[in-house]
Amino acid sequence: MSKNLHTALENTRASLIAGNLSDLPSLVIQTEELIQRLPVQKNDMTTLRELRKQARRNLHLLDAARRGFRDARERRVQIEEVAQGLKTYNRSGSFRPRTQPGRLEHKS
Repeated sequence: MSKNLHTALENTRASLIAGNLSDLPSLVIQTEELIQRLPVQKNDMTTLRELRKQARRNLHLLDAARRGFRDARERRVQIEEVAQGLKTYNRSGSFRPRTQPGRLEHKS
């Protein structure tokens, strides 16, 4: 049973590294089912430590993917704001809209 769980964790890791995020829901369900059926008293501590190590490694990969999505979302918002036009402010700090949105003057 622990060998199947080891395989499920390895498959999850491979999907995360490859960016195949659409595979994750089925892998999570499979992993949860295998954990529920894991007979703890029949497994030695070495096997349990290895499984925990794999799960933690996958958690780090999931966290990295989450941070990547957050950063990409923030960058998309920045790009959309530029596309809507340059926002400028006057000396008193009040917003002053540009009359020609989306056009920037480039100086050498």
